Amino acid sequence: MKRIIIFSTLFLGLSVLFSSCLKQGLEKFPTWDQNDITNAYIEFRYNGSTQYNGQPVVQYQRLTVSQTIDKTAKTIAIKVTVPNAGGQFNSTIRDAVTQSKLIPYFDISTAAIMQGIDDTPNPGNETDLTKPLKYKVTAANGASVIWTITVTSFVK
Repeated sequence: MKRIIIFSTLFLGLSVLFSSCLKQGLEKFPTWDQNDITNAYIEFRYNGSTQYNGQPVVQYQRLTVSQTIDKTAKTIAIKVTVPNAGGQFNSTIRDAVTQSKLIPYFDISTAAIMQGIDDTPNPGNETDLTKPLKYKVTAANGASVIWTITVTSFVK
């Protein structure tokens, strides 16, 4: 019982001692104000031949992307090329790649967040790239802009 009282007193004393190390009125640093998309990627996901617990393991194939980013107009024009078949990405799977079932994802400014607007799904979800995509990118300071991404060419 004596040990419990000693440890409790010691813990309480240390808690009070270390909590006084917090300082008031510290310098405030500026928040990030950028809300840009700096790179775009497109991939195709499919059920691979490998099984785990009786279920197929999802595989992905990154598609070749050529892009033109206009930071002033907040637009990205993308040309997508499906790579040749090879390995698990065989010709049957390659033939299943369509522009309406692809997964886009992006590099964005530090500390920014991104979400799809209107009927555009959030990045990383299967998306129909036959129509323009609209994303709202919000900087850490709350400033937001709408980006429009358009696939101008799809080569298979």
